[in-house]
Amino acid sequence: YWSTVAQGLTWASDMGTRVANISYSGVAGSSTVQSAAQYMRSRGGLVVVAAGNNGIDEGLPQTSTMVVVSATDANDQKTSWSSYGSFVSISAPGQDIWTTTRGGGYQAWWGTSLASPVVAGVVGVMMSARPEMSNTQVESLLYSSSVDLGASGRDSYYGWGRVNGAAAVQAAVSSNLTDTQAPVATITSPGTGNVVSGLVAVNVNATDNVGVTRVDLKVNGNVIASDTTAPYGFSVDTTQWANGGATLVASAYDAAGNQASSSSVGVTISNTVALAPDTTPPVLAISAPANGATVSGNVNVAVSASDNAGPAGIKLQLLINGTQVASASGGSLSYRWSTNKLASGSYTLTARATDAQGNSSSTQITVRR
Repeated sequence: YWSTVAQGLTWASDMGTRVANISYSGVAGSSTVQSAAQYMRSRGGLVVVAAGNNGIDEGLPQTSTMVVVSATDANDQKTSWSSYGSFVSISAPGQDIWTTTRGGGYQAWWGTSLASPVVAGVVGVMMSARPEMSNTQVESLLYSSSVDLGASGRDSYYGWGRVNGAAAVQAAVSSNLTDTQAPVATITSPGTGNVVSGLVAVNVNATDNVGVTRVDLKVNGNVIASDTTAPYGFSVDTTQWANGGATLVASAYDAAGNQASSSSVGVTISNTVALAPDTTPPVLAISAPANGATVSGNVNVAVSASDNAGPAGIKLQLLINGTQVASASGGSLSYRWSTNKLASGSYTLTARATDAQGNSSSTQITVRR
């Protein structure tokens, strides 16, 4: 199935096609189709695909081989049924889209299968307006001209934003193709070797011969935030990563699609790890005498206890018929019980244990005299 789609992409690339749309759910997860999409990309084309209609985070990683499209409604909100995730590149209207039906009619339909052709159509118009523009320049302008929805910059619901056809084509028409100079980006703080914790301000200095359109911040190779307005700054919650070394890199983009990354800055994350409260009670047992035993004379009563935090904080009590007769600290209690003068009958032995956190447990046995 996917191999057939891949064959179609390869054939279209060989025929000089520069933009293709795939309106099949799950296509973004196919490595076979991704390879074919990369082939079209290497030949100057772009492949636009539907994100899917499962209404869940598909858990797929970002890909540079495809333009993955989620769906929005008339209120510029992601539809409830649109798939989403870090693999989403951009969004487009996909609710109540008029299209042809079998039998020659028209009807309003929904789905990311309707949203991705909107983006593919915009890409086609951009390429028609500026046929000399590279596919990477078209893609960069497509994203930078979109209407940023949701979280600032790229997010898992809308990608870089909802496609803006007029703005994208205008950006292509007005773009200066002679600009091949990449921006320059530098992380000014924190410095290499700094120890950081909690919320950390990351400041970036980015310049370009024409103008910087966006700066992305990467932590350990993954884009976590974007800023489109100078001065470029980010607030990073370091508790999202494990303590230890982390690498920061800033990538700057200009309107012509040029991109450059800063030198990496290595920092050490050191956050206080909160310990979970101890709610586990001690484990307790009366090992002697046996439950149900008949006793006489001097009886050795033995109680043992253990706790997840160790025996040091355990407090033990021994009660006979509700009256405390002995106590001890630690993991054991021994008591010599004289039954010589006791009346015949049933006696209840109860042991109680409390640890340093106040967690307690009890156990009891019954013997006869």
